[in-house]
Amino acid sequence: MIKGLFIILLFQLLGEAIQHLTGMLVPSSIIGMILLFLALPLFNSLSNDLTNASHQLIQHMSLLLIPSVSGFIFYLLHNQNQTLPILTVASLGTVVVIVVTALVMNQLVHGSHPMKDSFPKDPKNDS
Repeated sequence: MIKGLFIILLFQLLGEAIQHLTGMLVPSSIIGMILLFLALPLFNSLSNDLTNASHQLIQHMSLLLIPSVSGFIFYLLHNQNQTLPILTVASLGTVVVIVVTALVMNQLVHGSHPMKDSFPKDPKNDS
């Protein structure tokens, strides 16, 4: 698991360096994630280490979100004239993300996607 965490942090550091050197407006974590995604086919042997590390991070995701949520609430309490616009944008953004995710998943599962055959089959729908 330590090896997987090191790899994740290494790619985040690469993203940070690229963002700092180029001045891109894309967050460094997104750049690092894209680099990791592009590197996965090249280093297939790392997938088990990354899988273990990512499962541990996902299990504790709620702890990782506490600082940002508390900061958001603090901001709302101290900027009450901006509360309605912020809550509106956050709510609409959430709805858009849910709808887009549902449409993409529907297309991947039921549509004609090149990787459709690589998804596990549902044993209930083998008829």
